[in-house]
Amino acid sequence: MNAQKFFTTDPVRPVRGLLYLAFWLGILWLLLGNLITFIPGAEQSWFTFTGALLLAGLFIPRWRYRAASIVLVAVCVFAAFTGHRHGVEYRLHLQRHGFAPAGEDSATR
Repeated sequence: MNAQKFFTTDPVRPVRGLLYLAFWLGILWLLLGNLITFIPGAEQSWFTFTGALLLAGLFIPRWRYRAASIVLVAVCVFAAFTGHRHGVEYRLHLQRHGFAPAGEDSATR
């Protein structure tokens, strides 16, 4: 019996299936995020989580996955930043028109 087949120097091998799953779920969530209409500012959380899932592609030992992961994480960072900006603009719009954002009462204004 060959004992070498039980031992590997590739530390990613036992979790490779989970890495592929996280990467492809990240791509699915990225596509869904482009179709969903969010409350202004909610995009930030969605694309931050999606970018975290897509980081799994950096640990897959194929260069195509690594390159795609870098590009898609950059897209998620841009979308999260844009979502944050939409949220700030929305809160300012509410304040200008006399509506307090959720979580604020009128005594703190």
